[in-house]
Amino acid sequence: MLFFVILSVSPFLQAFAYDEECLQRASLRYGVPEIVIRAIIDMESGGKRLAMNIEGKPYFPESDLEAQKILEQNKGRSTDVGLMQINSFWFKKLNVPQTYGFRECFNINFGTWILAYEIENHGLNLKAIGKYHSPDNAKGRSYSSRVLDIMIKILKNG
Repeated sequence: MLFFVILSVSPFLQAFAYDEECLQRASLRYGVPEIVIRAIIDMESGGKRLAMNIEGKPYFPESDLEAQKILEQNKGRSTDVGLMQINSFWFKKLNVPQTYGFRECFNINFGTWILAYEIENHGLNLKAIGKYHSPDNAKGRSYSSRVLDIMIKILKNG
């Protein structure tokens, strides 16, 4: 029940450092509550556009050039990029250059599209949020619990 109360007040949240308009458009386009997108961005990258994770090791490049170099050096490894930490699997699956993941609005839209896909398959619930992170149920439960904690913090501070 708390999850749905949180979702119902999401329009009243304060602005974050990333492209607010883009986030709102993605939320409307894919039917994903803004607060869920915000919490995932906070969880995944802390709002850092160039954030990367390569097989469990975080990177925070200071420039697009540095980020691209790190990607090239780690070609073929599982890599998450950008605000919503989109995994290399999705870029390969849709034949999209992974460097697009560093484009703020592209990343928000792509990540929200992935989340909407999971919501379509599992419903608007914590399971879908967990599946955004991992197909493994235990990892997904842990992840969605942490995302829920972030949503509660957003509400308290908003």
